[in-house]
Amino acid sequence: MADIADAFYRNALGVFADLVMRAPSLLSVQALLAMAVYVQGPGRQESARAFFMLATNAARQLEVLGQSCLAASIVPWGVESSEAREQFRRVVQVVRALEVHASSEYGISSVLACCSWATAAGEGGR
Repeated sequence: MADIADAFYRNALGVFADLVMRAPSLLSVQALLAMAVYVQGPGRQESARAFFMLATNAARQLEVLGQSCLAASIVPWGVESSEAREQFRRVVQVVRALEVHASSEYGISSVLACCSWATAAGEGGR
């Protein structure tokens, strides 16, 4: 099973530049989150540095995605179904948890701490 997970991670690393250089999307945030969680696994020597980089990149992408949606007065990524809103809310919660952990671990300020839309989305409001 570990070989399969490693293969998925290596595949994700192959498209990492695309994930961070293109316009943010919920899928790119989710991919970065999956990668961050993966590198936190046991026996990962690169975990601290990689986790920090992946978690903060996910937070920044979510910040840009949320701000652009707020500015355009649209529901995140243009989908208005209750399932899509719930998915966005859960992603916000996971990003906040990982990003707060990374921020406290490395002594930097949280990216999402000052985003009122992230607080509202994480609590289920919008």
